[in-house]
Amino acid sequence: MVFPKKACDFGLFFKKSRIFEKKSTKIMTNGIGIEYFTDEAGNKSKVLISYEDWQRIEADLKEWTAYKARKSSLKTAFMEVKLMQQGKLPKEDMQTFLDEC
Repeated sequence: MVFPKKACDFGLFFKKSRIFEKKSTKIMTNGIGIEYFTDEAGNKSKVLISYEDWQRIEADLKEWTAYKARKSSLKTAFMEVKLMQQGKLPKEDMQTFLDEC
């Protein structure tokens, strides 16, 4: 099977190979060209985007995941400080804190 080389050739490729249904709708969302494929009832079943758009989405997702991890870590740290201030958690000295890092 020979795969298409240009994005515009993918439509013909998929139609010939019957990977996607016949009906599709192209929409631009946040600068990303998204093509939705629907089944016979009109329900969205598949999405087609360019590889460049996918790379941007993937990079944004990695950045968002890293942000959420840092936020969670900071939230835990602030909760520990609050519990220490309330006397519900023993306070650590600076050497113990630095040894954990």
